[in-house]
Amino acid sequence: MIFEYVALIRKEEATDYWIDIPDIPGCVSTGETREEAEANFKEALELHIDAMRNQEFNLPQPRSRIEVLSSEQDSYVGDYMIEIEEYKNLRRITGIQQSLHVSELSEADIKAITEAKMPADLEYLNEEIEDE
Repeated sequence: MIFEYVALIRKEEATDYWIDIPDIPGCVSTGETREEAEANFKEALELHIDAMRNQEFNLPQPRSRIEVLSSEQDSYVGDYMIEIEEYKNLRRITGIQQSLHVSELSEADIKAITEAKMPADLEYLNEEIEDE
């Protein structure tokens, strides 16, 4: 599945251009010109997505262009759409399913898991632990 995200191009007086995707926080790139900022952003986004995969974070659901632009409170000078192929980080879930059984956990492990904020993909584990 391909996700389409809105990239916002920003510029304020006495600053370079910068680009970000409101639905993917933390990825920003700059450039003296709009074209340079766009080229730099492509590389920054690739690195950011790779880091998300390596840290086992799934891509957030993108909002529509209308939703993003109508809710944006900071100024921007332009926008464009970026397509990113969806990925699922099943490596972590698969590893847990293959090597971890609730009955093998210590009380401290169970407490740590149930109190941790877990990605939605792991919520079923929390429910299984509480049922035990």
